[in-house]
Amino acid sequence: MLLPMAADLEPLKSERPHHPLQSQLGSQPAIRLYYLLFALLFLFLLPVPGNGNIISGLQKYYCKIRSGQCALIGCLPKEEQIDCCSLRGRKCCRKKK
Repeated sequence: MLLPMAADLEPLKSERPHHPLQSQLGSQPAIRLYYLLFALLFLFLLPVPGNGNIISGLQKYYCKIRSGQCALIGCLPKEEQIDCCSLRGRKCCRKKK
């Protein structure tokens, strides 16, 4: 009496080989590409320590809304300081009322 071999008992497998990391990484490469693009976008928008470009930009915008202009050193004699334009000491000035 012959016993059946183990290969005969297994169901037929697909012809495409299964990669061991395929289940961990996802089956669609487009999804992995979206994760990579999201990470790059996050790093691009991350502010550099010590550089307050985002805050300074908002302060300059707020100064213009209040009818002011940013002065590098100080306000002119006919102007008054109403705020700051940057973290480094630029002043927001407008004409005295």
